[in-house]
Amino acid sequence: MAMQTIPGSLQDCKLDLVRQCEAEAEVLVAQGRTDLAAEFFDRALCLRLSILGQNHESLPAAAEVLTRTANHAASVELRQHGADLGHAEQMLQRTLALLTEVSAGAAIVPPFEQVG
Repeated sequence: MAMQTIPGSLQDCKLDLVRQCEAEAEVLVAQGRTDLAAEFFDRALCLRLSILGQNHESLPAAAEVLTRTANHAASVELRQHGADLGHAEQMLQRTLALLTEVSAGAAIVPPFEQVG
């Protein structure tokens, strides 16, 4: 699929929105609201994908932050609500779908060099 070219100023505005979502998510994480933070990181990652495309170098790091936050939010939700798995499952499935999209465009790089 060919990537559409976004005029510079429009792209800058959209990237500002990404940064605003990420900044708000960081504030929410600091407040212990990882459930809402995960939603902001999700939105930021979706915007990055649509603006920059699947192969952009910033996507793996953004995906990692979303994954960690969503996993923590699901863990907290399960501890607080126990038997209600529905929302936690939905959040993790959504995160997995985004990770699949990001990994489709990213080269697989091992996390460390294996010796020998």
